[in-house]
Amino acid sequence: MVDLNKATESTEYTEKNLTTEGTEDTESTEKINRIMLQEKRMADGVRWLLWGWLILVLVLNVVPLGNETNRGLSGNKIFQFRLDYVVHSLTFLVFAWIWVLGKIKDVCWFESYEVLKFGGIIFVSAMGIELLQIFVPYRTFNPMDMMANLLGAILTMLFIFISHREYRKHRKMINNTKIQATECTENTEK
Repeated sequence: MVDLNKATESTEYTEKNLTTEGTEDTESTEKINRIMLQEKRMADGVRWLLWGWLILVLVLNVVPLGNETNRGLSGNKIFQFRLDYVVHSLTFLVFAWIWVLGKIKDVCWFESYEVLKFGGIIFVSAMGIELLQIFVPYRTFNPMDMMANLLGAILTMLFIFISHREYRKHRKMINNTKIQATECTENTEK
């Protein structure tokens, strides 16, 4: 015969363990969900940083700056270059740091041809923003400004290509390490 007291104690013990394990699973699942939500928000923030910076650059290139600002940028020089040209180049180099921040936060900028599309946006923006000044009555198109924009865009694209290559090498190394670790575990179990 089965002892009912032992069976009842066993059932209570099992239910207690399942309840505790279920609570731990729920807590860990909630923690994972919070972390994933934070990562998603961070990635969305970095994406907004890209588009926000692009809009800011566009706005700054079409609003009137005033004579004092224009004289200050055009008159001052850094290493024999007008400050205006240096600012134009640095404006587009910011996109390189945005790219790197995105890669650190595992942002997938586009589904396919990520580097090409990101670089294309920068290159088209570098030309288009300056060409837009042809149509703005209180701004003046300057081919040297466009060259400075393009220099910054080209340096950014070069930086992106190099960092993307290094990022892929790093990801490949991590994946190979995981595969080797799995193989080592399998060999040890045999």
